[in-house]
Amino acid sequence: MTVVALAGCDTVFGLKQADAQLDVAMGDATGNAPAGCPAGFNADGYLFVPDLVNWVAAEQACVAMSSSGSKHVHLAVLDDEVDLLASSGVRPIAMREAWIGLADLLVEGTFQWVSAEPAGAPTTVMWGSSEPNGATQSNCVKENSASGRLDDDTCSDLHPFICECDDFAEDSTHF
Repeated sequence: MTVVALAGCDTVFGLKQADAQLDVAMGDATGNAPAGCPAGFNADGYLFVPDLVNWVAAEQACVAMSSSGSKHVHLAVLDDEVDLLASSGVRPIAMREAWIGLADLLVEGTFQWVSAEPAGAPTTVMWGSSEPNGATQSNCVKENSASGRLDDDTCSDLHPFICECDDFAEDSTHF
């Protein structure tokens, strides 16, 4: 992130501190990524990408990062509420929504994760109020910081996204 400020304003308004906090939230550039993960991932293996893209482009962008390490990268797979909280911690508060690696593209109502990780379906408590609610129009899932929960959305909508680096490869038979 680049911050442009007049001389002295960065100190008065705390811009250097805000820039550093945003860099930490978006991914740990200090080298604390898990072994085998590309630089920029935080210690929990997550990386927030602020680019506004559709769900498929988000997954492709994550997978493209895999070549630079021994681990695999894909949209975030959230095993439980703990993962939901950990992944939401990488997103700047101003970015209210972010794609994760969950969709029901193959069978309506059967949500599957993008990786071969043996993660179960999201628990009821992980979904936002009245979610999922999109029927055949909303097949991809985003994390919503306003509710702290998951929402289904139209896959062609543009959102930032959260990548995860772990031992599990993408499983394209799930979407």
